[in-house]
Amino acid sequence: MRTELYTMEDIDVNGWGDSIEGKIVVLKPDALSESYRKPEFQLVKALGGFGCRPDTMGTAVMLEFLADGEQTRFERYEILGVLKDELLKELAEK
Repeated sequence: MRTELYTMEDIDVNGWGDSIEGKIVVLKPDALSESYRKPEFQLVKALGGFGCRPDTMGTAVMLEFLADGEQTRFERYEILGVLKDELLKELAEK
């Protein structure tokens, strides 16, 4: 299990140009309360919302935590970016 927080090195820099709906994205550590600043709580699936698309004025994104399935709402600016494909494959193998 990963112990280090996800950073920009783990992000697909081309992922913001398209919709993030349905993709696994990484929350910024400071978007989480201190007790949840762990890598497993940074990973969420973007479910929908105007913030999923780069061409809308809205910033709300509905998310589902991979760690526990809880659904919640964050703002697009609280998302670091889309997780790189190779890291996604590593998660799937576990």
